[in-house]
Amino acid sequence: MDNNKTDGKNPLKIILNNIIYPACAYFTIGMFITSAVSTIASQSNLAATLGFMGMLFLFCLVIALLNRLFKTKLPMAAKVGLHFLGTTAAFVVVFILFSEYYKKGSSAVFITVLFMLIYALILAVVMLIYSLRSKSKNSNQEYDSQFGAR
Repeated sequence: MDNNKTDGKNPLKIILNNIIYPACAYFTIGMFITSAVSTIASQSNLAATLGFMGMLFLFCLVIALLNRLFKTKLPMAAKVGLHFLGTTAAFVVVFILFSEYYKKGSSAVFITVLFMLIYALILAVVMLIYSLRSKSKNSNQEYDSQFGAR
């Protein structure tokens, strides 16, 4: 775990710093995006319900929990794969099943595939940034010969 965020002593502080606070940030971003989309689409019933906000916060909590995968020692491909599966499962359970959107049939499948495509797009951007950051870290390090200097 991050020692700079948790001090390693108080479990409540660990949960707040690593799960609750990120979930609140994701929720704020999600509400902003949903409000912007509903304003642009002139749909006043899209975001304002308490039920929707509860589902969005639950989804954001699951995302914050899943993000803890990136602090493990698993290979990056496993971290990303598990995060993708967990995020997609959370989306389906929270937004398709809990909201009873599944009753709309094929549009529920379309929304799920659209979510997966958006996830893949965001993943590509994040992995590009991750790759560039790790490349710049490696280029700033001195080369240590493993076979002895000549």
